[in-house]
Order: sequence, then structure tokens, then C-alpha cells
Amino acid sequence: MISHLSANNLAKPNVASVYNTLHSFVKHGLVQAFLNTTNFKIYYNIRHQAHEHAYFYQKNEFQTIPLPLKLTKELNLFFNANKIQANNYYLVATNYQEKESSNE
Repeated sequence: MISHLSANNLAKPNVASVYNTLHSFVKHGLVQAFLNTTNFKIYYNIRHQAHEHAYFYQKNEFQTIPLPLKLTKELNLFFNANKIQANNYYLVATNYQEKESSNE
């Protein structure tokens, strides 16, 4: 965004103006915003096709994960049944592994 505005105006825009514009886009549903609760950084997303975000603790970052259509439909059914809006969640990825039960 800054590069585009700089090229068109021959001057670097004020950072506050960029964030004010992004917040306006979020308010009007053109852009989604996600808050990283470990460092309070805000991530902005302009993708409009169906996709999910996952937060990876070890990398301390959000990533986009394309999910199979069947899984996306199952998630939507779950959220609808529990009255959760589809844009009010994100997936959190951990390194949890279920231990296999031993036959002792």
C-alpha cells in the first residue's frame, strides 16, 4: 500500500494514514484483521476466497491454510450449530501428539 501511494503521490505517505485507511477497510468488511495475542501485532488479510488462518506457536506467526471443501463445510456446520460467526475464529496449531496406549 505504501509503495502504491508513494508512486502515485511522489511522496511517502504518513504511516498513521495507512493504518487509518486499513482500519476503515476493516470496518467496511473489505479487509479482515487478526490480532496476535502473544505480541499484539495486527495482521491484515485481503483474501476473499474461503481459507483458514492458523497461528503457529513455535514460529510465532499466522499462516493461511487452504482446507479441503468437505472439512470447510463441516466446520461451518459446527459453527452454525453453536452460533459462532465464521469470521470470529481462527485455528491454533500446537505440537500436541496423542500418546499411543500401550498394551501392558
